[in-house]
Amino acid sequence: MIKKTRPANQIRPQISSMPRDRSEAAEQLELYRLVAKRQRIQSEIKLIEQRTQLLKQQLEGLNGKIEETESKIQELRRSDSAPTSTTPNTSASKSSTVNNKVPKKEVKKTDDSSTFYFEY
Repeated sequence: MIKKTRPANQIRPQISSMPRDRSEAAEQLELYRLVAKRQRIQSEIKLIEQRTQLLKQQLEGLNGKIEETESKIQELRRSDSAPTSTTPNTSASKSSTVNNKVPKKEVKKTDDSSTFYFEY
């Protein structure tokens, strides 16, 4: 779950109506605020790094699948362009090559969102 944060230039400091006196307590409070902000930023960086690592892993997996699919396509292209028979053209060899070759099936896209009207 990624929280949306405003860019750094849009974060406005909190303005109090009375300035604090510079005392040890005021400095302790300022130190606490700075440490809390540092911890928040560090945890945000950690989450971003984890997300980056996850995205890199997904990208590597996709790259592997893309390479695999491209090699399958190249293999299919080679098998389609390869000659099926090296024997002279005779009626027997023609009939055997026709039977060995698998016909390509034509895929027809159908619209699955048909509308039926029933009259009562």
